[in-house]
Amino acid sequence: MKFNKLALAMGALSMTIAACGSSNAPTPESSVTNYVYGEQALDAPLQADLAFAGTDLFVVTGVFGAGTESIVRRANDGSQSPVVTGLNSVGGMYFDAPSGTLFFSDNAGDFPGAETGDTVYALPNAITASETSALGLEILPTGSIPFAAQLTLLDENTLLVTDAAGPGLGGVVSVDLAAETSSLLIDGLDYAAGISVLPDGNLLVGNVDPNFVGFILEYAPDGTPANDSGIAPVELSGAADQVLDHRGNLIVTGGSTPDFSSSIVVSVDAEGAVTQIADGFQFSLGIDMDAPSGQLGIVDSCFPDACTSIALLTPTNRMTGLGDQPEDCQVAFWGGTPNRPRGNVWRCKDGDIACDRDQQRNGVCTFEVGACLRVSDPSNTSCMPEPTEAATVTRSPQINGNDGFPAMQSRVDEILSGDQAACSASTVIEVARGKEVQVDIEVLTVDGTIDEDRLNLRCR
Repeated sequence: MKFNKLALAMGALSMTIAACGSSNAPTPESSVTNYVYGEQALDAPLQADLAFAGTDLFVVTGVFGAGTESIVRRANDGSQSPVVTGLNSVGGMYFDAPSGTLFFSDNAGDFPGAETGDTVYALPNAITASETSALGLEILPTGSIPFAAQLTLLDENTLLVTDAAGPGLGGVVSVDLAAETSSLLIDGLDYAAGISVLPDGNLLVGNVDPNFVGFILEYAPDGTPANDSGIAPVELSGAADQVLDHRGNLIVTGGSTPDFSSSIVVSVDAEGAVTQIADGFQFSLGIDMDAPSGQLGIVDSCFPDACTSIALLTPTNRMTGLGDQPEDCQVAFWGGTPNRPRGNVWRCKDGDIACDRDQQRNGVCTFEVGACLRVSDPSNTSCMPEPTEAATVTRSPQINGNDGFPAMQSRVDEILSGDQAACSASTVIEVARGKEVQVDIEVLTVDGTIDEDRLNLRCR
């Protein structure tokens, strides 16, 4: 897998705050970004889609067949547990953080021996659920949406599902969750793919035509075309799934390079400009974004055997610790949203689903913190990443009288070698309400450059 290093225009420039001295200084969010490529191995064949959920990640595992696919929850510590079993061919997943419900589709109910399928499902309390049969979780009767693909919530009572039925037969189905009924919202599409809801309520729908050209189409909430506004229609080399990033850019999978040598991921901005951000996939499929960090997770479809690792793209303009000094690209924190104007502070209110990853009001704020090394920062022209010699992670308050932080240290040690940018896996840090935890990291490069960064985690 390779990764496009191009710096991307990502929307309007946010308020600029000058960083001075070391990288402990505040770091504004830049209007341009690079993505640091990484992988998360699950040692199981991955299919279709994924969904971030607090400190957990939902993935689809198994192989296509009657009851042979499952949805698995992967915890931050790497442990894995099945949450839904008995699926045939998952089309897409969507985790609703406010309700804790995982919505998903299956489009192979007609497979010989299948007990359920061709419909959409809801799993309540998905974070704590375990080994629940898909049979009985149906929102609509089996067979209701034979080509059910991706899905999203329009509002708390309305689920939207794309129907990839084929030329002229595809569309978008609106599901009333309270009444458990459905109606056709948009028709006349082909292989309908990803779907997103803009802040103004309009819909962005991915569609692949009979010539396998991808389009992003915009509709009003009532399903009428909105061709004179927004980013639609946009022609792409393909479309499989999509997600809106925090700036309103649409990240779309399923495209390909002109010579069809690999599948790509692109970003479409508010003016309809398309920029490739990653390539090297066999076929980029499901995508989701971890909201606090902006990190993208992507499922690749490897043939003839399924891939066993998720691709992760971490944006530099959501990192804490990058600055305008030459040494500031050696290390940075990722995992949360920097608070302005103090860029090295992550603040959270207990129970706020935008930042408290346990998503409960329980007296603590749960953060995830990782580190990235050798980062090429397009907003810092003096940045010169160097190979890393050593990294030391400490925290305050101390644990058992020691300011070392072995939980995070071991994950940073895993990315010390090499000369390319890399991000560590994240570490869960709990901060009591009204308290603060401070994390410090010092990196020494082989050429003697020292980069020291500090992160303050505050809970209220």
